Amino acid sequence: MFQQLTLKLLTAENFPRILSGTMENRYIAVAVQLLGSQAALARACGYSRSGICLALHGKRAVTAELAVAIDRATGGEVSRAVLRPDLFRPARTVLEPRLAPDAISPPI
Repeated sequence: MFQQLTLKLLTAENFPRILSGTMENRYIAVAVQLLGSQAALARACGYSRSGICLALHGKRAVTAELAVAIDRATGGEVSRAVLRPDLFRPARTVLEPRLAPDAISPPI
């Protein structure tokens, strides 16, 4: 159920628009729903409830530290990449083979 809720809220058209505190950050709202309350999310992240509330309602920016804490607290359900796409890349959906530079043989 949480995954359906997360997928529904985390679509491109629902990307959080923080306009002078008038709209809530839907990604943080999903994290609050996953953990049950703002207080529970705050405890799991090591932040105050008021700090979560301010970020939720767009009155304080989501810092990189808070984005990482929410990612960890939700087990990746709300990723740092959706909270701060300017700082973090989304997880790769396709696995690409990576070779170490010394594993590539020189041309003959």
